[in-house]
Amino acid sequence: MGLGLGEEDERFQCHEKFYEQAERNASIHVIENVPEYPVENMVTRYLNHGDPNGPWKTNYARLDPRLFGFGSARPRVYAVAYDSRVVTWDKLFGFIDVLLALRAQPLMEAKDFFWLDLPPTKLSNSEETLS
Repeated sequence: MGLGLGEEDERFQCHEKFYEQAERNASIHVIENVPEYPVENMVTRYLNHGDPNGPWKTNYARLDPRLFGFGSARPRVYAVAYDSRVVTWDKLFGFIDVLLALRAQPLMEAKDFFWLDLPPTKLSNSEETLS
């Protein structure tokens, strides 16, 4: 959590509450956090109740959010936690391939944005006196 306090941060209670409710509310959870967030350990600890061979599995990757069209350049961890008793991950599709398929892709080239001439700039009276 913030300031590198991890689980000692009082705000970590939000994470505990999420995992407490996660198991009984859905079979798949999408998790996004900072790269240092130990997503695999959290899933093992909270959803599998400490059993590393429990039914909840995790696929995760650390990526640049700009791939998805977000303006922030800070890397993030993106994860899918799923209950393997209910959901099966198709081995033909790697997690990173799924994420990369969701990335933002420009549909127009730069020249497509400049097809009109700009109108002349109208300066206010105060701006005219400065020039």
